[in-house]
Amino acid sequence: MFIACRTEPNQSYNNPAERVMSLLNIGLQNVSLSRAEMDAGNEMLMKSMTSLKKIRNCGKPSLQKALQESVVTMCIVKDIFARLQRKHGTVSVQNACTEEEISDLSSMMRLIAMEDVDPKKKFSQNERLYDFVKRHCRERHYVFQIKKCDLQNVETCQYCCLSLPRILEDNYRELHFLPDPVLDQDENYKIFNEVYGTETTESDRPSLKPKFEALYCVECGKRRVVYCKTSLTRPQEQLIIRVQEELLYVCGNPLFPRGPMQDILIVREGLSCSFPIEVSYYAGITQTFDEICFFCGDVDILRNDEINQLKEDFSIVRPVCNTCFTVKHLKPATRNAKKNQKTEDKIKLIHELCIDHRNFLQNIILIKY
Repeated sequence: MFIACRTEPNQSYNNPAERVMSLLNIGLQNVSLSRAEMDAGNEMLMKSMTSLKKIRNCGKPSLQKALQESVVTMCIVKDIFARLQRKHGTVSVQNACTEEEISDLSSMMRLIAMEDVDPKKKFSQNERLYDFVKRHCRERHYVFQIKKCDLQNVETCQYCCLSLPRILEDNYRELHFLPDPVLDQDENYKIFNEVYGTETTESDRPSLKPKFEALYCVECGKRRVVYCKTSLTRPQEQLIIRVQEELLYVCGNPLFPRGPMQDILIVREGLSCSFPIEVSYYAGITQTFDEICFFCGDVDILRNDEINQLKEDFSIVRPVCNTCFTVKHLKPATRNAKKNQKTEDKIKLIHELCIDHRNFLQNIILIKY
């Protein structure tokens, strides 16, 4: 089984490969690198080779062999890195893949796909390769996993029947894909043992959940929209949440009176606590918010026959709470009337009345003359 993970944005310090970079920089202090000079012919060829891929695909074994001999002195970097110590042990240094290992991998791909695999084409265009990925792999936003078939399906798989599982059957039966985070009824994530071995999706992935919804006024409690030219970054979200926690925002005031975020994160300053919720709150252009009352911001939305009828007559009907509708007698705000059958009948009736009125006036004019 193979599991490859990557960290989410702003969490690279949890990745040892990223965290070790500062340590490697210490090992490179006062180190300069050079390679031995090759013969004149290979040096001329080397000038046109701008990448390792071009050197590998140039088809000149003499150049590749000469280059390997000229960079032997660069192995000193590997020795320096191997002597570095980190908190959890020494730094592990691996050798690059050899031509034989690359050839073996290509042979394995040809065995699965039953033909030479072109890296420029999508793997979905090859039926056998696509079936292998669908059968053995699981791809998520931050995790990619490969696992051999279950024991009862090994004989039907062209790859697994040649490369059988090498661990005990009891241990292999307990080997499952790494599960996705799953929320329970209390909106808390379940522990690993509860979800391991079950079919999960990444619908509860933390980065899918909006970390910031809207800004609340400390006096009226209404939600106000924060405007930004780009998507909010995690530090920007933390700044807004800090303003909210410290109860600093009131309708009509700027979000940040001064500082670097003054012209980046803004709110509408022409609002007061008596104003309803902004129309852009319901637009859902960059983020969809919860439904709240258009007049007071209450989350307890009223749904009755009258409001359902308004939704049939208008394409936009703003939410309203029970208090505003029954006590304050506020009707839901509506926009964009739909052309239903009643409206068409009214238009037709008015048109007929206009024709009758015109004919009546013509008859009067004829009688007069």
